[in-house]
Amino acid sequence: MVIHALGVDPEKAGKGYGRKMVQFAVDTARQHQCKVIRLDVLKGNVPAERLYSGMGFCYLHTLPMFYEDTGWTDFELYEYVL
Repeated sequence: MVIHALGVDPEKAGKGYGRKMVQFAVDTARQHQCKVIRLDVLKGNVPAERLYSGMGFCYLHTLPMFYEDTGWTDFELYEYVL
Protein backbone atom coordinates (compact mmCIF):
# COMPACT_ATOMS: atom_id res chain seq x y z
CA MET A 1 0.00 0.00 0.00
CA VAL A 2 1.15 3.55 -0.67
CA ILE A 3 0.20 6.67 1.25
CA HIS A 4 0.24 9.53 -1.23
CA ALA A 5 -0.17 13.26 -0.54
CA LEU A 6 -1.19 13.10 3.10
CA GLY A 7 -1.73 16.57 4.49
CA VAL A 8 -3.39 18.37 7.37
CA ASP A 9 -4.80 21.88 7.22
CA PRO A 10 -2.26 24.11 9.01
CA GLU A 11 -5.03 25.44 11.27
CA LYS A 12 -5.67 21.85 12.46
CA ALA A 13 -1.99 20.88 12.80
CA GLY A 14 -0.86 19.32 16.07
CA LYS A 15 -4.29 17.92 16.96
CA GLY A 16 -3.64 14.30 16.00
CA TYR A 17 -5.41 14.25 12.62
CA GLY A 18 -2.29 13.11 10.75
CA ARG A 19 -1.73 10.29 13.24
CA LYS A 20 -5.36 9.17 12.89
CA MET A 21 -5.13 9.12 9.09
CA VAL A 22 -1.88 7.14 9.14
CA GLN A 23 -3.31 4.69 11.68
CA PHE A 24 -6.37 4.23 9.44
CA ALA A 25 -4.03 3.42 6.53
CA VAL A 26 -2.10 0.91 8.68
CA ASP A 27 -5.32 -0.76 9.84
CA THR A 28 -6.68 -0.90 6.28
CA ALA A 29 -3.43 -2.35 4.95
CA ARG A 30 -3.54 -5.08 7.59
CA GLN A 31 -7.16 -5.90 6.75
CA HIS A 32 -6.17 -6.30 3.11
CA GLN A 33 -3.14 -8.40 4.07
CA CYS A 34 -0.65 -5.97 2.59
CA LYS A 35 2.97 -6.64 3.44
CA VAL A 36 4.29 -3.09 3.51
CA ILE A 37 3.20 0.55 3.43
CA ARG A 38 5.40 3.06 1.63
CA LEU A 39 5.30 6.82 1.46
CA ASP A 40 7.40 9.81 0.54
CA VAL A 41 7.70 13.09 2.41
CA LEU A 42 9.19 16.36 1.25
CA LYS A 43 12.70 16.57 2.69
CA GLY A 44 12.74 19.01 5.58
CA ASN A 45 9.11 18.45 6.58
CA VAL A 46 10.17 17.74 10.15
CA PRO A 47 6.67 17.33 11.65
CA ALA A 48 5.80 14.65 9.06
CA GLU A 49 9.19 12.94 9.49
CA ARG A 50 8.63 12.78 13.26
CA LEU A 51 5.10 11.46 12.84
CA TYR A 52 6.11 8.65 10.49
CA SER A 53 9.18 7.68 12.50
CA GLY A 54 7.19 7.78 15.71
CA MET A 55 4.60 5.43 14.23
CA GLY A 56 7.20 2.85 13.23
CA PHE A 57 8.02 3.84 9.66
CA CYS A 58 11.68 3.38 8.75
CA TYR A 59 13.61 5.87 6.64
CA LEU A 60 14.97 4.19 3.48
CA HIS A 61 16.69 6.93 1.51
CA THR A 62 16.32 10.32 -0.15
CA LEU A 63 15.46 10.55 -3.81
CA PRO A 64 14.82 13.48 -6.17
CA MET A 65 11.32 13.19 -7.62
CA PHE A 66 9.14 15.35 -9.84
CA TYR A 67 5.66 16.47 -8.85
CA GLU A 68 3.67 19.16 -10.65
CA ASP A 69 3.44 21.39 -7.57
CA THR A 70 7.08 21.06 -6.44
CA GLY A 71 9.08 20.32 -9.58
CA TRP A 72 12.24 18.29 -8.98
CA THR A 73 12.63 18.10 -5.22
CA ASP A 74 14.26 15.75 -2.72
CA PHE A 75 11.83 13.42 -1.00
CA GLU A 76 12.55 11.06 1.85
CA LEU A 77 11.20 7.55 1.38
CA TYR A 78 9.76 5.65 4.33
CA GLU A 79 8.48 2.11 4.76
CA TYR A 80 6.38 0.29 7.37
CA VAL A 81 6.59 -3.50 7.30
CA LEU A 82 3.38 -5.14 8.41
